[in-house]
Amino acid sequence: MLKQFYQDASDASRGKIKRPGLKPKVAGKRVAKSILKDIVITASRKRHQEYSVKWQGYTEKENTWERVADLSAYNDKIEAYHMQKLTRVSTALVGENGQPYNYVLLIEKKTG
Repeated sequence: MLKQFYQDASDASRGKIKRPGLKPKVAGKRVAKSILKDIVITASRKRHQEYSVKWQGYTEKENTWERVADLSAYNDKIEAYHMQKLTRVSTALVGENGQPYNYVLLIEKKTG
């Protein structure tokens, strides 16, 4: 059997929350600053790719791993990440008199 409830007449604010509530982060309002890493995850025969994303206005601790499907608005950032990943700078002795010549060598990623 439950007891009857009696309001505390001496303190009307008793039982009310005094600290501010937490605001949940809304995924649609973040803006990607850059793509840092990528990984392919294989779990229960399903493969999917995820990217580590640095969000604009957030700290490094708040970087997140996001699925490709969730980053469709940032295809330009993903393409820039892959181009940066495929580019390598090398120094070689090329040219007349054995003078060093700097060049950029693009390596195409093999699929398969």
